[in-house]
Amino acid sequence: MLICRRESATFSMIPNEAINEFKEIFKRHYNIELSDQEANEKAVKVLGLFKVIYKPIPKQNIDNKDVTEPLCDAQTKPGTR
Repeated sequence: MLICRRESATFSMIPNEAINEFKEIFKRHYNIELSDQEANEKAVKVLGLFKVIYKPIPKQNIDNKDVTEPLCDAQTKPGTR
């Protein structure tokens, strides 16, 4: 599991153990070996992406939505509803 320290709004250097794990996963998935610097840069970008997309949904938004209704179904093209 990748773990890093945060300094203000940006991530600092990621621990070597996490970098090595990221490099192994990247090699296994893409068959490309990364340097420590490349792995750190890519890992920081991935963590930044998660920071942006992984936010809890405010309770007020959940209460105002019918979560059982699908966003689109097989019969309807997205955006035509």
